Amino acid sequence: MIHEINFGIVVGDGLGIKLRNNHVLNCVYGFYIYHSNYGIIENNLVENCERGIHFQMTYYSNFTSNTFVNNSRSGVYIEKGRNNTLTLNELRGNNIGIEIYESKYNLVANNSFIQNYIGLNIIVGYPGTISYVRTEYTTAKFNLFYNNTNYGVRVARYPYFSHIFMNTFYLNNQGGTSQAYDYGTSTLWFDYSLNMGNYWSDWNGTGSYSIDGLANNTDPFPFIYIP
Repeated sequence: MIHEINFGIVVGDGLGIKLRNNHVLNCVYGFYIYHSNYGIIENNLVENCERGIHFQMTYYSNFTSNTFVNNSRSGVYIEKGRNNTLTLNELRGNNIGIEIYESKYNLVANNSFIQNYIGLNIIVGYPGTISYVRTEYTTAKFNLFYNNTNYGVRVARYPYFSHIFMNTFYLNNQGGTSQAYDYGTSTLWFDYSLNMGNYWSDWNGTGSYSIDGLANNTDPFPFIYIP
C-alpha cells in the first residue's frame, strides 16, 4: 500500500512495464507514467488522490481491470497518448472518470463509469498554441455510464472523429435534456457498418436520440434494450 505522498508510483522512459496489484491512496498522483510504451497496468486500486493515473506521451499500453474511486480531478488522464487500450476498469465517484486530452487512436471499452461527475471527457487544447495536438479517433464502446451527475460522455470543442457506440447510458444528467454532450467534429454516435447506436434510458422509443451541444448531433439508431 502506498499513501499520503505526492506521487505514488512514477515510471519514465519505460518499455514493456508491468504494474499489477498495487493499492495507492491519498496521493496527488496515484500513478504518473510518461514516455513509456507497450506497458500493462492491471488490477490496481487507486482512491482519494487528485488524479488516479496520469499517462503522458505513452503509447501502445494496455490498461485493464483497475479501480479508481473518489479521485478529485480524474480517475484516468491521458495526455498526448496514442494507441492505448482501456478495458474492464471501474471508475466510481471521481470528478471525471477518464479524460482524454490531445491524444489519438485510444480505445475505451467495457468499462463501468458510475456516479462520477462526468464519465468520459474527450478534450483538446486551443489551436494556435505551441504544443497543440488534435484529439482524434477516440473509440468508446460497450461501456456502462450509470448515474453520473453530469454527462456520461462529453466531447468538447475541437476533438475529431470520436466514435461512440453500443454503450449503455442509464440515469446520467438527470433533469437535463440529454445524457451526453457533443461539440466535436465528425463525432459518430453509432456503428456505421451495423447501424447500431447506444442504449439511452430516457429515449422515448421513437426516432433518433438528441445529443446536447453545438455539434447538433444525434444517435440515429438507439437501442430499445441494453446491448
